[in-house]
Amino acid sequence: MKFFRRLPAKGGKRFRRGLYVIIALCLLVLVLLNMTIIFGFSAEDKEASGGTSEEMTRLLLRLFHPNFQDLTFVQSYILVLKVHPLVRKAAHFSEFALLGFLSASLLLFISGRLHRMKGWLIWGGAGAFTLIFAILDEVHQIFTNRGPRVTDVLIDFAGAICGILLIHGIVYLLSRIQKRESARSQAERRTDPCVTPDID
Repeated sequence: MKFFRRLPAKGGKRFRRGLYVIIALCLLVLVLLNMTIIFGFSAEDKEASGGTSEEMTRLLLRLFHPNFQDLTFVQSYILVLKVHPLVRKAAHFSEFALLGFLSASLLLFISGRLHRMKGWLIWGGAGAFTLIFAILDEVHQIFTNRGPRVTDVLIDFAGAICGILLIHGIVYLLSRIQKRESARSQAERRTDPCVTPDID
């Protein structure tokens, strides 16, 4: 929280206000773009979605499986069938992890500049937003003949929580580093003989 409140420290008020607006708009655009991508994947029907994820599975196996090219058609097909569900779940997890990271970053940055929201409101708000969107995303799949799944909602929400925790950890580490540097500079000022002590 305090880390974002100190940024940016240089420049006039107009410059700081303009930079703040630009950063906030960039984060908002990234959140909306991520939501649009998720919505676009959900808009695909069962066959198209399965074909896309199957191609991604084959691509990943070519990259990371050392002997995939040497397998017979039947062996490669069986391997794809085994890995395919994991790739689909990982895709759900990762896209919502990114959404959680971006949405929490946006709320954190806005709150840090306005000094209005408490920490638990930021993390809780980001978590509630991603959970609602995960539910709406699964409900949207009803109209694509795929059907909603509670397990997918849980996977999506788990990914979002990981993304939120990631930005929380980053901000926490940056704040600790900032406090340590501030304490070190204050200690150096107290021990520096050239610094005139404050006299009441």
